[in-house]
Amino acid sequence: SGSMLAVTHFYHEDDRKNADAIQQLGLNRILYRSTALKLCAEGGWSVKIRNACEGAAQPTPAGKIIPGVKIDTLPVEKTWLEWCVLVGRDRTQPVSAKPGCSEKHSQQESKV
Repeated sequence: SGSMLAVTHFYHEDDRKNADAIQQLGLNRILYRSTALKLCAEGGWSVKIRNACEGAAQPTPAGKIIPGVKIDTLPVEKTWLEWCVLVGRDRTQPVSAKPGCSEKHSQQESKV
């Protein structure tokens, strides 16, 4: 369809408490804002960040049903994350009205 909406979060690049785990998991290119946006651009996407807000994130406690099992590896320690929506458009596809959409709706969407 040439468009993307993704709810995501980013770690702050100066968050040293979680940096080692992020690196070990190989997620450093997508969990930091600057590198994630660069990765999108390299893939041909024009991406804007919308509805960004800061929120606390804490480690997921170990499970009680299966002792010692952890569902989420991150965050390792309490931190603040930037939560947001990525609104993307595939730059390789032409922008045009979608079938069934009115001209007004198509124009409003292109301003997002």
